[in-house]
Amino acid sequence: MSKPLDVNFKALADENDELRPFVKDGKIDFWDMNALQALTRAILSSHFHLDLHLGSDCLCPMVVNRHMYITFINELLCSTCEHAPETVFGLDIGTGATCIYPLLGCATYTNWIFYATDIDETSLVRAAFNIRRNGFEDRIWLLERRSPEDALLPFKTIEANGCNLSFTMCNPPFYATIEEAKNTTQKLTSPYAVCTGAPNEMVTKGGETEFVLRILRESLQQDERRRQEHKSHLTWYTCMLGKLSTVERIVVELRASSVNNYALHELIPGQTKRWIIAWSFCDQRPPPELARPVSRSLHKLLPWNTKLRFLFPLSKETNLVKERLALLLDEWKVSVQWEEDVCHTDSLLFNAVINAANDTWSRKARRKRMKESASVCNFVNSPPVSVLRVCVQLELELGYREHRSFLTFRWKAGKDPMLFESFANTVYRKLTTATA
Repeated sequence: MSKPLDVNFKALADENDELRPFVKDGKIDFWDMNALQALTRAILSSHFHLDLHLGSDCLCPMVVNRHMYITFINELLCSTCEHAPETVFGLDIGTGATCIYPLLGCATYTNWIFYATDIDETSLVRAAFNIRRNGFEDRIWLLERRSPEDALLPFKTIEANGCNLSFTMCNPPFYATIEEAKNTTQKLTSPYAVCTGAPNEMVTKGGETEFVLRILRESLQQDERRRQEHKSHLTWYTCMLGKLSTVERIVVELRASSVNNYALHELIPGQTKRWIIAWSFCDQRPPPELARPVSRSLHKLLPWNTKLRFLFPLSKETNLVKERLALLLDEWKVSVQWEEDVCHTDSLLFNAVINAANDTWSRKARRKRMKESASVCNFVNSPPVSVLRVCVQLELELGYREHRSFLTFRWKAGKDPMLFESFANTVYRKLTTATA
């Protein structure tokens, strides 16, 4: 994962006249609204060449964690898109007056285009002003939700324009009522920064949990429609959350809906912790560094592991291990692509991308093949029951006193996690036996 923005208050103040009066000994008073707005504008100008208008009555966005959210989405797409589209279409749900996510996304990635929705007319007017102010009229398109009953995911409108979304993003209002927002702020004994934001930016019916549950329900409906129309497109639905209880509830609902392709991610840019949850109905699987944070509080919520790593005693030549693996895959009728160009360091001994049309390696599969070959009535091959794509690597870890080698399996695509684990364990067991 990319590191957070390196923000040096003193260096920023030296080059920014508006910010300079608020920086004392390299520090800023985050309880000063004017200081907070000056800092936000300075970061956006210095790091992204963005000129943002901030009203005193609207949310002043913390740039660092929002940029981390944008970066996470890009890394999620890069890790799961085998063939990246020329243009990446995203949807920002509830963009707000600053339109901060689309502006950051377009300033950072030149091939991104955004649809951005909001239900508040004043916020949309201000968002349009910020879009024009930064010259992104042709890359950020605003959509108004005219009533609370309107869809949060306006797929019909977007697809009517010939666009397929690669991702959706949302930073929903935290609170269910104004009273909850006030009480929460009062309970904080040492809040990190002044709380800013208009009521429509802070409060929504049911709070952030119900808001995200509604996005999940609409995404399930969209997936069902696509399957009925025999359409497939990789879309990641993502939300940045402020409550761990919301993360827990959404994971419960994902599992109840048989959605096992999801990712959890923690953002800790400073003293405020945020969580990102993402899910998809396609087969492409993200790596664990994007999907499985190490925090104990999330341990029971984690998705299936997409990376298995085995200590592998390398007592013979690398080529012999490679040849044995090739023989195994040939025996199982599994296709393999050896990516020699990836092995540009001494630590990566080989890299293979494997595609399996179905399970041909388990005992059950072998018994089935024997039974079918013995049957005179077996004229037609069975259709593939699943698809599995795995990257297999033999790595050498160079240590001070000793070197160790590892056999690593990275699940790239597939619906059945048990199939991935079965494949990895079988390959490891057979290679260990054959090369002992």
